[in-house]
Amino acid sequence: MGKVDKNKAEKVGDFLFRYMQARHRFRDRLERPLPSHELAVLIERGKQEFDEIYVEPDANPPIVLDGKADDVFEAIIKKRYRAIPFWDRGLWRRGETTC
Repeated sequence: MGKVDKNKAEKVGDFLFRYMQARHRFRDRLERPLPSHELAVLIERGKQEFDEIYVEPDANPPIVLDGKADDVFEAIIKKRYRAIPFWDRGLWRRGETTC
């Protein structure tokens, strides 16, 4: 992958940041994300892998694989909420977790 348009990189960086934050809430051992503007700069330069999360800026959604937290990927990206059996969507939306 070559360089990515700055605007697209910013959108993907923000999406990736929010996904990594959610993933970290479920899995404490996983890395905290860089700030979204730093992720955007790396994406703009062509980086595709972030802590085993793979992004493709032209894909929708831009996250295509998570090698460390497949259950979180299935629940959030593919919207298969039962992939995380203890997840209560109502609590999640209010900023609480059950884990």
